[in-house]
Amino acid sequence: MAERALKIVSQQQHIFFECDSWYPKKEVLNFVKGHEKVGFIANISKDTALYQLPQRIGKRGRPRKYGQKFQVTDIVLTDEDGHYAVGMTKCMTKLFG
Repeated sequence: MAERALKIVSQQQHIFFECDSWYPKKEVLNFVKGHEKVGFIANISKDTALYQLPQRIGKRGRPRKYGQKFQVTDIVLTDEDGHYAVGMTKCMTKLFG
């Protein structure tokens, strides 16, 4: 699954895999350690606050830090092979605090 995701995104992009507590196994962690542009966040819950990237509106003042809030379940799944459902989106989240 991770290899497929890396083939789709640009070589310059940094990507993060987010998952629940059951997923981080040795193979996954070794894959993440072996790729410089891949990050990993475990124990994400279904109520974690995710935000779309903020739109640049060209007005005066401080730009927004976050875009619209959305849920993990709002991500459109693009590929299902019976074992995994894969979906990708650009987003922001608050990891600490």
